[in-house]
Amino acid sequence: MRVLRLLIVLRLFQLGRYHPSFEILATVLSKKRWEIFATAVIGVTLLVVMSTLMDLVEGPVQPDKFGSIRNAMWWGTVMLTTVGHGDVFPITALGKVIGGLTAFLGIGFFALPPAILGSGFYEEVQPRKRESKEPSICPHCGKVIDER
Repeated sequence: MRVLRLLIVLRLFQLGRYHPSFEILATVLSKKRWEIFATAVIGVTLLVVMSTLMDLVEGPVQPDKFGSIRNAMWWGTVMLTTVGHGDVFPITALGKVIGGLTAFLGIGFFALPPAILGSGFYEEVQPRKRESKEPSICPHCGKVIDER
């Protein structure tokens, strides 16, 4: 029974051959791969920098929670993704400022990939729309109207 369910799920991947949206998605991901990669590098860099800052500020005050950069990276991941578990949080004033800045940067960081993909979809769909349009014909003279 599990094998049958797996085959049904795997069959969904064949939908890409039949629907043009999946083709557009593959094209956009291919064309925007370097922008998405750069965004991921920025995210990892942001995580390491903010976690290091928090370790320097909060580490001496809360060694059990921010005692190492690795522990601070858990906090950084939670703050950048705005999940906010609440199990680890800063208690110093400077730590709270860094925490607020990290949350603010996390919101901006996670807005980048959808913007990149959205602009990629727009760039990919617009030429296809122009190609599929039938030319307009002037009702007076019968000539094709150039719509540029």
